Amino acid sequence: MGKSPRRVDRIIRWFRMTAYQAVQRWASTAPAGLHSALEQHSQWLFNFLHCVRPRRDYDAQRIDARALPFEAITSRSKVSA
Repeated sequence: MGKSPRRVDRIIRWFRMTAYQAVQRWASTAPAGLHSALEQHSQWLFNFLHCVRPRRDYDAQRIDARALPFEAITSRSKVSA
């Protein structure tokens, strides 16, 4: 993909979820630190970052996720709000 100085090629957003919401969303792949908060029925909000960007390993010939030109990555942020 070519780079254009006036074209946005990625977006990053910040959002918050409780441990319960995060485990509901990501199940077994939820960050380990959320499971203890879930067991305590904590309503504490955790920070997450979501990034959608061009896929570095894009391959149009594949039939899996790498055939898509963009990838979405979500991670728990250690920064407190």
